[in-house]
Amino acid sequence: MRMPLLSFVVLMSLATAGSASANWHDEPLPWFPMPWEPACGKNYLSENYGLAQGAAYLGQTMIPPSTANQLCQRLGREAGEKLARDQANNQPWCNRAFDRGLQSGLRFEVPTVETPSECWHAGYALGAARLENALRRDLESEVGSRCMREYRRGWTFYKEQKVPELNGDNFTNHCFMTGYDDASIAP
Repeated sequence: MRMPLLSFVVLMSLATAGSASANWHDEPLPWFPMPWEPACGKNYLSENYGLAQGAAYLGQTMIPPSTANQLCQRLGREAGEKLARDQANNQPWCNRAFDRGLQSGLRFEVPTVETPSECWHAGYALGAARLENALRRDLESEVGSRCMREYRRGWTFYKEQKVPELNGDNFTNHCFMTGYDDASIAP
């Protein structure tokens, strides 16, 4: 059984090896499903990346993250600036996709990606980052009582060493798992 799995891993490694650019942080990797850098894909790191990318694309000041990470902020800012440059001739379409991605990210909906997809992904990353930022700052007025309750429940589950119990829609499950993940790195 090990040989077929090993063969699959080697085959997938060869298939994707040529896809990565020499400067891995310049372009999103095509096999990575999230709209942020692999190094910045979890917990407060994705919050930093999404907030910085969205602010740079929109030409605005970044909302302060709950916990700062300079690397993910820099990578996000660079990605947002690059997106703005690349989409300069397509700005109305990009803005539309970005706005719809932002709304989907705020509600953590199952994605219905719009084109240009890189604009939608940047908006989604900003929306998800704003949602997580509000949870970490205890801003119930922005996320709602149900989401805040699930965040706290996830936090408690981790601290009590319980297996996660997801029993809601994508939005409340994300609120729960954000609390669970945050508790895993809290002192």
